[in-house]
Amino acid sequence: MKRKFKITIEGVSHEVEIEEILGEAGSQTASPMSASPLVKPQVNNKAAERPTNPPAVAVSQAPKVTGKGVIAAPMQGMILNVKVKVGDTVKTGDVLLVLEAMKMDTDIPSPRDGIVKEIFVSAGQNVKRGGALVAIEA
Repeated sequence: MKRKFKITIEGVSHEVEIEEILGEAGSQTASPMSASPLVKPQVNNKAAERPTNPPAVAVSQAPKVTGKGVIAAPMQGMILNVKVKVGDTVKTGDVLLVLEAMKMDTDIPSPRDGIVKEIFVSAGQNVKRGGALVAIEA
């Protein structure tokens, strides 16, 4: 017998399907509540990498990308690390910042050569897809 459940882990909802396993002659081997899990979930503890004092604002209020040279967030997530500062000279492909989304770290590279004109985000800040991250002047 299969049953579907909806669980939420760290604010992300997941739909899971659980199948009841029966022993020989169709009898149940253990009650569903007393059965121990066959596989323990692996927890990737990134707490040490995350900033300890995230801002009070839940999601960045950064403007949508409007100008040439403004790099947008490719997805919603949390800024783990800003690797540049205003005035830095960057080359195409240089990592500007690290964005965590869905428990994966994504390097955000510079799409062109230039000078960092403005930084719209800081470590620990959550951003929406399309939100402005960094402005690069040619």
